[in-house]
Amino acid sequence: MGGRIILSDIDGTLVDQIAAHRKVERLLVSRLVAKGISRARARRIVSGIFFSPGKDPDYDVALSSLGLPRYAPLVRRFSASLRLMPGARELMRKNRVFVVTSAFRKFQAPKLARFGLVPAGWFSFETPGFRKDPAGARMIARRLKPSSAVFFGDTTEDWRFSRMLVRACGCPVEFLLVRGARHYSEEARYQEFPAAAKIRSVRRLRAPKG
Repeated sequence: MGGRIILSDIDGTLVDQIAAHRKVERLLVSRLVAKGISRARARRIVSGIFFSPGKDPDYDVALSSLGLPRYAPLVRRFSASLRLMPGARELMRKNRVFVVTSAFRKFQAPKLARFGLVPAGWFSFETPGFRKDPAGARMIARRLKPSSAVFFGDTTEDWRFSRMLVRACGCPVEFLLVRGARHYSEEARYQEFPAAAKIRSVRRLRAPKG
């Protein structure tokens, strides 16, 4: 492919999913309570499915084992609560944007489809640790062969992955930290980032130099 590429995370960057996900969590907790499980324990179980360090990235495995509904249909059920992040529609309609996510594509695609948006491609690594593994960065470098890149993200892990991309691609990678919505499972340590990297939305895409 070559040239400059645009990469973006989804949750908290292109889509604000927090309200929808909270509704999913509340429904799952209520289903467990109906099975005779205490509300406190039900909340711990549901939180563990989505946020524990050793979670299975395919949420449906844990949900099915508990006799609970699959995740993607629940996201679609509460899709009216999804919100596009400012500038996301313009970014994706005017540019070829490749999505980078650690979640399964089957869970993430409905969030963009809700707004009629389709990315140029997916790098859905389907493992919670991919941002710490340089193999993912090397895969992007090998497939897209960029001469430069812009990466939109909202967590410190996104930033670290962008540094892996620099090494894998051997080219400049500009990381832009979107601060428009708090990441659901991580309080991003924004002070770690230079002021120039902090933006309020994906609207701020600078033209390539030269």
